[in-house]
Amino acid sequence: MRRIVSVVAVAWFAQTAGAQLSAPVHLPSVDDWRQDVDQLVADIRLLHPDPFTKRGTLAFLRDVIAFKDSIPMLSDEQRVVHAMRLVASLGDGHTLLEPDNPRYALWYPIRLYSFADGTFITSAHASVKDLVGGMVLEIGGRPASVALNDARSLIGADNPWAATERTWAIANAGLMKGLGYAAADGSLRVKVRLANGREVERTLQPSRTDNPRFKADDATFEWQYRPEVYGLPFGSDDAWTTTYKGLQASAFSVTDTTRPPFFLDRKPYVARSIPAASAYYVRNNYVTDTDFIPFFQSVLADVDRAKPKHLIIDWRFNIGGDGSKLQYLVRELAKRADTRAWTNLYVLTGPKTFSAAVMAVDAVLDVVHATVVGEPTAAGRNHFGDPTSRPLARTGMRLNVSTLRHQLGSSDDLREFIAVDVPAPMTFAEYANGRDPAVDPILRGDDMRSIPLIAEADGGLAARKVYEDRARRFGGLAWYTPPPEFDLRQACDALREHDRIAEAVETCRLNADVHPDVWNTWYNLATVQRAAGQQKERLASYRCVVAIAPNNWNVPNLKRLLAMPGNEGDDTAPGCPVRKLTQ
Repeated sequence: MRRIVSVVAVAWFAQTAGAQLSAPVHLPSVDDWRQDVDQLVADIRLLHPDPFTKRGTLAFLRDVIAFKDSIPMLSDEQRVVHAMRLVASLGDGHTLLEPDNPRYALWYPIRLYSFADGTFITSAHASVKDLVGGMVLEIGGRPASVALNDARSLIGADNPWAATERTWAIANAGLMKGLGYAAADGSLRVKVRLANGREVERTLQPSRTDNPRFKADDATFEWQYRPEVYGLPFGSDDAWTTTYKGLQASAFSVTDTTRPPFFLDRKPYVARSIPAASAYYVRNNYVTDTDFIPFFQSVLADVDRAKPKHLIIDWRFNIGGDGSKLQYLVRELAKRADTRAWTNLYVLTGPKTFSAAVMAVDAVLDVVHATVVGEPTAAGRNHFGDPTSRPLARTGMRLNVSTLRHQLGSSDDLREFIAVDVPAPMTFAEYANGRDPAVDPILRGDDMRSIPLIAEADGGLAARKVYEDRARRFGGLAWYTPPPEFDLRQACDALREHDRIAEAVETCRLNADVHPDVWNTWYNLATVQRAAGQQKERLASYRCVVAIAPNNWNVPNLKRLLAMPGNEGDDTAPGCPVRKLTQ
């Protein structure tokens, strides 16, 4: 197969260079495509634990038939994007189709990244160095948002936040031709607002893969596993200029402690003690099978000695890796749960946090108290993973397909991401100037703890104040959710166990206000109200339990209590969503 690919590459090079060769570039036939489509469908159905979780089987197979029927009318590039979109429609970030042949080893000289305020060029090749830091307004004569969504439709994603990252097709000349944005020669017209505010239009010419980090004529998306400061798979890292201070991409292969924590470097692992803020910052971009355990052995030894107030573990740029290595970190954190060297533990997440990184975040939250800061993860606790690769030799495509179901949460946990306690979406201006909305507030002393942790430490009134502030600040974010009922309930129970009854009452009252339709909140509130001697309020809370969950196993006993002389009444507690009691 490798020798055949090389022959095709030679033919392509000769043709594009204008050489007069009689042998044309071989393109897959209609029959080749139909056979490979049948093969990829068979592979998906054979290997994937449940490929049609998000799409109905019939809907998917109808699309397969429609695509096979349309193949004779499509160009090779259009066939590729149709096939990729078909696989992406399964909505699984580990299951995707990508080109793997020299016809698609052509890339544009800009690296794009989507921030909270738009899509910008985070790294640009020397040939278009002036575009670095520019906001992309149009691509191929259409709004950038439209082009980016078309590109995202080709790459599978577990949730909408993961999809924001998966714009890789924009970088590929063949795919942009297939999507109808690039010209016949592969050139691509873009409109960019430069850092100085001036808008320019530029025609980008693609270049062939030649970076020695990648295999010759590499057309796969392996380059996207390198962080956003690096360029596409052509030219050396010295040939690419980044947004941050105009540094060359190669500068980020060296740690520089004068830079802000998240810009120290873009190595897989970095750790830095920040004594001035009594903080210790850790970033892990990959869960490698060789370095992960030694790195965290060193980190935890340092943390034990430094005893920082704030331990920050940054998983925002972690795309996954070997999940089996996580056991060490979880075990060591669990050992330190009661005698930890730190006061506050912060776990940072974002739309790149994927696969083994999601497993890591979930495992950490299971064994220690921590606050999640940042943006939603690229997958929920329950997701598919452990993909295997299947070449489709006739068409020069490669199928990656999940082989395992990871159930980290309960079977009915349908949430698409791990909830964020304190949102910290990053704007481009913050990124370009080295400001970090997740780390900087921690370092300057802002209260970034989760609401339940604040309640357990400082009581319900303090927690309510912070909750109301965050609701005002972040309520407009569709993905921001209030603190979980169970976590607030645990905080209330902890306060009661430590005989901090008044604070427990306020915490349970906050829980009932935040989750008024959950019977447990009212039952727990009644329990602490009894301990506080608030008899009238306790009975009103019990009436809420009866009103909300009339078939609950507690209700017969509660009705007998409420019917006792002196306990009669029909008033439920303020905020109870059901005012009329069920008879």
